[in-house]
Amino acid sequence: MANPPSLSEIKHRLEIDEEGYPVFSGLRIHDEEVLKDIFSHLQRSQAEFPRSKLITCLEGRNWAWIDAFDAPLVAQAIELTAEDFVELKFLGGLSETVTLADFEIDEWHRFHVVVGAAAIPAVLSRKAQAALLNVLSTRATLPSFRGFRAPLESAPAEASFWAGVYAQKQDGWELGGAHPFLSSRTWKGFEEAKILVPGAGRGHDAALIAECLPLATVQALDIAPQAQADALTKYSAKKNLSYLCEDVFGFFKAQEDASWDLVFEHTFFCAIDPLMRTEYVREVTRILRPSGSWRGIFFLLEHAGGPPFATTQWELRELTRKHFDIRMWDRIEKSPSGRTHKELWAEFSKRSI
Repeated sequence: MANPPSLSEIKHRLEIDEEGYPVFSGLRIHDEEVLKDIFSHLQRSQAEFPRSKLITCLEGRNWAWIDAFDAPLVAQAIELTAEDFVELKFLGGLSETVTLADFEIDEWHRFHVVVGAAAIPAVLSRKAQAALLNVLSTRATLPSFRGFRAPLESAPAEASFWAGVYAQKQDGWELGGAHPFLSSRTWKGFEEAKILVPGAGRGHDAALIAECLPLATVQALDIAPQAQADALTKYSAKKNLSYLCEDVFGFFKAQEDASWDLVFEHTFFCAIDPLMRTEYVREVTRILRPSGSWRGIFFLLEHAGGPPFATTQWELRELTRKHFDIRMWDRIEKSPSGRTHKELWAEFSKRSI
């Protein structure tokens, strides 16, 4: 097999749908040999970097990056091989054995597990999950499963955590300016809008939006004092841009219902504790006016730990589908170095009730 190139050099995209099937040109792949070739070669683009994207080598020479809607591996069936051991059966005739203690359950009551040396996330298909639950129902006592992405010992939402990140120059997301993709966005309909930018960092994106919409009111918000100080040093001349150093959830509580026209974010969803995501989406929904917009650049990552925390398209869709309509859902093709194949541009419109 050829040595893996850097992620930026990989041009081929391999989509994995939410049932675990690879998709080419809108058609699912069912050929078992091709499926085996794809899934047996899954690895991370940089072995030393656990948050790097998953890639695969096709036919021993062609590299492709994995664009999974949900987990990159979806178990199609399960078999209990011993008292607490479960064999997961994947497409392509591949299998992995895990213990019941390895499983975690998310807020949608789905079973998750990480398999293999590359720590590849896997989820059970509906059929496989039903089979596992049927097996467990025959037991006198049920095992106690951990919650998916259990609470952190030190919550990263705390000001001290993020102050330390800036002080130690661990702000790997910093671009030194607005994301290049934003220069191609149009903000029609928000010419005089009230716009909130949570997790604004040093304010680059907020400043660009304020420049594009000189009659709009743009409120940037971040919990880190150093981020605010740097933003005020660079962008204080922009009269329609203000900056608060405050916890986002505390700020939300002080806002009236339906009081904002647009919420824009960039790498914020992946930064907050995943257990707070439901509340975050609920609060964004509450403060937006009917037909208001939530849009942003979302990191799609498959790894344990964080921040940044793993985010999948499946989760983003499920969290928003009750109150929002999806207006745009596009991969960002030209991303800055280090973000290649990791970014999604999404626009949501709040449904009028």
